[in-house]
Amino acid sequence: MISLTDEYTVALGVTAIATYVVSRFLIPPSLVHPLLLGRQAHVAQVRKEGESAVYTNYGAANSSLPIAPGRGVTTQVSLLKLDSANAHVERWLWDRKISNAQLSAKAATVGAALCTIAGLVPKASRVLLLLDDGFEWLVADLALASHCIPSVTISSATLLHATIDSHPPDAIIVQAPFLEQLLEVLEESDHPHTHSTTLIVVGDRTGEVKKHAGKVRTKIVTWEDVETFKAEGVTSTPPIAGDISSAHFYANENGVLRGAQFTHQNVVAGTTATINIFPTSQPWSESDSVVSAHSLSTPYGRSILYAALYTGSHFTTLPSSCTLSHGANAPTVGEIVRAASHEGRPAPTLMFLTSKHLSLLTTSILNFAKKSFLFRLAWQHKHSGILQGYLVRDGLWDRWVFMAARKQAVGNGIDKLRAVCIGGEPSDAAAIVPARIALSVPIVAAYPSPLSTGPVFASHPLDLQVLDPGSGSGEADSSPSKTHTGAPTCNIEIKLLHIAEEAVNGGADPEGELCIRGPGVGDPVPMGVQLEDGWIDAGVNARVRANGTFVIGKQRTRLDGSSHDFTLI
Repeated sequence: MISLTDEYTVALGVTAIATYVVSRFLIPPSLVHPLLLGRQAHVAQVRKEGESAVYTNYGAANSSLPIAPGRGVTTQVSLLKLDSANAHVERWLWDRKISNAQLSAKAATVGAALCTIAGLVPKASRVLLLLDDGFEWLVADLALASHCIPSVTISSATLLHATIDSHPPDAIIVQAPFLEQLLEVLEESDHPHTHSTTLIVVGDRTGEVKKHAGKVRTKIVTWEDVETFKAEGVTSTPPIAGDISSAHFYANENGVLRGAQFTHQNVVAGTTATINIFPTSQPWSESDSVVSAHSLSTPYGRSILYAALYTGSHFTTLPSSCTLSHGANAPTVGEIVRAASHEGRPAPTLMFLTSKHLSLLTTSILNFAKKSFLFRLAWQHKHSGILQGYLVRDGLWDRWVFMAARKQAVGNGIDKLRAVCIGGEPSDAAAIVPARIALSVPIVAAYPSPLSTGPVFASHPLDLQVLDPGSGSGEADSSPSKTHTGAPTCNIEIKLLHIAEEAVNGGADPEGELCIRGPGVGDPVPMGVQLEDGWIDAGVNARVRANGTFVIGKQRTRLDGSSHDFTLI
């Protein structure tokens, strides 16, 4: 006869075995092997004194940095892949359905008309784009690129006066609501070239253009006139990889005008880096629908657009991405909802958002989830899973709590979402885990630079680690709650200058001034920020962790140079 003590022993043994079986076989394993997350960048074996080693993407450790996403792609125009079988397949670009072949034909027609109407000369003229993000912006950019005419963009309307004074364009394509302000700037400018500038106005629905045309010396035409103009005898030499494609101006920490100019090769390389942000096991395809919160006037925003064009994906932008509205379009959940519930365009599968958008979206979903009496239990289980390295979208707690909350906050289209990339300012580390719980999709943290067409850093999509930001002494740790922005992207090299030798030799993380180099990095303006061997000063401090991921600090204050000490193009 078994004693009571023996029964307790058997019961405890069975319980222990059952617990082991459940933890071993029923709990999913980590999505990525810990060894891969422990070494996310390749580190050079040697370094100079006062500098860190050179860091590159682990996948491009001992090979040349990739420039193009595919064979035969060398220029911005060739990203349309007109020789592919899908060139005539229509897809949604904003509210318009069009194929790459139709888009190329339209851009060629508009480009020829611009050359005739505005007297533009390939490789000599330049055109300033003051447009909201939309289909007209894309057509104008492609039209200029196909005729070897560089386009110029600015990060804010406050830079308009300095840009026109220091580098007057031959033509300006402007949104109708911005025309009056532009005319005032042109009248106030002391540069004689501004009076011969041609203005092409987009979106004139009230006839205001004709009223202004008779009052100013500047030639003004409408976008409709350009689209319907029949240009004859206009020939253009196809661009090559080394031709200047675009220039972008922004303000540094002191408000001084800075910029960079990019070749066609830079644009192609930036597109390549953007496409490779997400896992190669789930590449971009024609079935994807992309929503971007990054302005097309920025190099990074443009690369997202051209990545969608190359892969045949549907594409749209959020209204808050416009940089010319003086902050009138603040980020909202409503614009994400409208983008996800478009009548014709498929629901978004990839979202490129800012930290503010992600925070608003997370808060909205969790507010609905909190109405469920199972919320706390569901939160604990999802949070525990993330800490153990796995994330599921259709698990028990998703079906009972979070799936319904997502649909209530965004709509049924949220089910199609498969990844989110946040860029811009580094995100708060405390906000990432709630976002992963609410959305239950891979979230990539990317760091774009105005000097690079593609992202400089991008975190691993399946890196769910919650790491202590650490405590450094420099600018990179001025906000210790900021999360890392990942390892270098596929075609960029990184090193840090002016690091503390004693601290690094003692085992501390290298921390210093961030320098970048690669095929996606443009030529800075002024040239003073370019260092030896092609290295470019990115203007920020950074710290690199032992696993090869970087923490970005604030912009450094530069005292050298003025807003007029450069020659562009």
